Amino acid sequence: MDHEDYPFGADEPPTSKGSRGPGSRPSFEAEASILIERPEDVLLARSAAELLYATLLGEGKVGTARRQDLVGHAVSELGQNILKHAGEGTIALASVRGPRVGLEIFAHDRGPGILCVEPLLIPRRLWSPAVEPGLRGIKRIFHEFDIDTSPRGTHVRVVTYR
Repeated sequence: MDHEDYPFGADEPPTSKGSRGPGSRPSFEAEASILIERPEDVLLARSAAELLYATLLGEGKVGTARRQDLVGHAVSELGQNILKHAGEGTIALASVRGPRVGLEIFAHDRGPGILCVEPLLIPRRLWSPAVEPGLRGIKRIFHEFDIDTSPRGTHVRVVTYR
């Protein structure tokens, strides 16, 4: 993979993007990659993300069920965006292991991109127990959120930690 192939413009793959030093960089293991072409594929990706989250971060712990629902909601939103705006794409799931344990989700498509992404990320509600729809809701519920969009497609990376 050449430098130009990395969607976030980093000198390394997007899974290791960030301000961490080389010694503290967590390892990533791909767990699943689901091609999104039909609504059924979105449900499969959601189920896979919820199962991986429960397995990775501990099923039955306080707050895990709510967080698991939020992860499922985010994967559904990302998958529906792929279908609606690009027609097809991929959702990949990876476990994050290192100083912090978590789940990383990538959504990639080769659609037309988002012309003006900034307004879509501004929260409409300052405080609410309900999750906002779309990218603003996804950004709000994850610890890390990256988006790269151009006429060649959109790439979203989100991470949640234990």
